Amino acid sequence: MMTMTVRMNLLMGDLTVKNLKRRKLFRRLKKRNNQQKLRRKIAVKRTAQMRVMMNRRPNRVFR
Repeated sequence: MMTMTVRMNLLMGDLTVKNLKRRKLFRRLKKRNNQQKLRRKIAVKRTAQMRVMMNRRPNRVFR
């Protein structure tokens, strides 16, 4: 639930030391999450391509 509090603080514009520290942490977390998401997307794409290739091969053999 920390993310929600940080977002609320950003919206309200509370600039206390605590909130600034929290915001820094949140930014770091956000970056890491985005990187992980990208990696996952790429991995999924790769597996999908492999599946497509594997599915195509037998059809060519039979024709």
